[in-house]
Amino acid sequence: MWRIDLQMISPLRRRKPFITMVVLASVAGAAGTTAVWQLTEKETGQARLHAQLGTLLHDPRLKVAHVGAEVRDVRTGKLLFTKDAGKALVPGSNQKLLTTAAALDVLGSDYRFSTRVLATARPGRRIKGDLYLQGTGDPSIRQSDYDALAGQLASAGIREITGNLVADDTWFDDQRLGSDWLVGDESSYEQAQISALTVSSDSDHDAGSVMVEVDPGRRHPEVRLAADPGNFFTVVNRVVRGQGPSDIVVRRERGGNTIVVTGTMAAGAPQLRKPVSVWDPTAYAAALFRKALTGHGIRLDGSITRRATPPGAHRLASHESPPLSSLVVPLLKRSNSTMAETLVKAMGEQVSHQGTWPAGLAAVSKFLTGMGVNGLRLRDGSGLSSLNAVSPRQITSLLVSAGSKPWFRTWYDALPVSGNPDRMMGGTLADRMRSGPAAGRVHAKTGTLTGVSCLSGYVTGSRGRHLAFALMINGLLTEPPTALEDAFVGRLAASTAELES
Repeated sequence: MWRIDLQMISPLRRRKPFITMVVLASVAGAAGTTAVWQLTEKETGQARLHAQLGTLLHDPRLKVAHVGAEVRDVRTGKLLFTKDAGKALVPGSNQKLLTTAAALDVLGSDYRFSTRVLATARPGRRIKGDLYLQGTGDPSIRQSDYDALAGQLASAGIREITGNLVADDTWFDDQRLGSDWLVGDESSYEQAQISALTVSSDSDHDAGSVMVEVDPGRRHPEVRLAADPGNFFTVVNRVVRGQGPSDIVVRRERGGNTIVVTGTMAAGAPQLRKPVSVWDPTAYAAALFRKALTGHGIRLDGSITRRATPPGAHRLASHESPPLSSLVVPLLKRSNSTMAETLVKAMGEQVSHQGTWPAGLAAVSKFLTGMGVNGLRLRDGSGLSSLNAVSPRQITSLLVSAGSKPWFRTWYDALPVSGNPDRMMGGTLADRMRSGPAAGRVHAKTGTLTGVSCLSGYVTGSRGRHLAFALMINGLLTEPPTALEDAFVGRLAASTAELES
């Protein structure tokens, strides 16, 4: 929490000398009286900061854009800068600030997702009946984890399942995609389907996706899938031999699992790996688990079906995700949208026993109200929807209020750090603010959609003072003005010393 950090600030601050401004004014009944206004260096520093930030935001690139910004002192909550801060704007991935803060509060830092294997029959060498694979939305579970589940069954002596493998994804509802999301982006791993039973393709926890690997091959480029259960995907390889850097496009045809890979790759080029979303993650997870059963010598006599696990079923094997305190790191650092949406549905299930977007967003809204943040329009948890509406003031209110929460340090540390080249430290800010006063002193979340660019978070000065800021830009007709945003935050970092009281 901030109170821990603030102990590092020296209590022996010396008082600032006064700068005296003398203004001659005519006062009724006392012509010629001299009025003396005294401003501290702190006050003139605030005025100078306000003027400089205002000048930055009058950039010609923002002429037709809608811009809102606010800066507050974290310790006192004092307003240091504001420009249309009450205006509701599209936040993009700044929405993840709201979702992750709510999740840490509602679910708790120690919350874990579980995946279980169950049966109604008593376990033995042969299970007479169906085998149930039950998920709760674990966004981190991978093919190797399903293999380990099958290994637990084999270690228990199970060799045959006489019934079906039943995939139970009823922890969440069956709405897989946000109602406002772009149809044309459905094959992107960043817009993967949300299911209680899923598979992650990598250590970033990109659930609902499969990793496509492209190699130059000996005669022509070759394409394969890193986790292929067999007879689930159709891969169309249209990659041809080329010159120069590889230029590969991977897409999945809508409504199925035909993956088309196009582009060029030179002989001797390094392998290229790209994830793509899966159509029906539940079926994909079940297919991988069935393959794992076979690999461990367990015969499945039936087929794959899906329904809820009946009450009283016996647990035969289980897998747990890392705690939420660990999961929020790749979520915020890498801006993982699928994880954010999974947390929304998990909150809905936790609070109202409904793993749905409406129930989850209601839980987020209730949390925010308790933090003094009201009047938002929440359409999803990731910011993919262009119908989300949040103001800079609402974001800075959350940033300031969060400092008193027991989960604050976890949340703060999970934010991308300016200029840090480590992908799990710098995240989406790894290549920004690598030098200057803001280098390494900004913990913030980016937010980018077509026409939208936002940056919100914290900046720490050389003396340890923390400022909360939100800069939101909508209606852009140009590329995101990241240099301008970085200059805005850089000015905050440089100003903290002169703002000290």
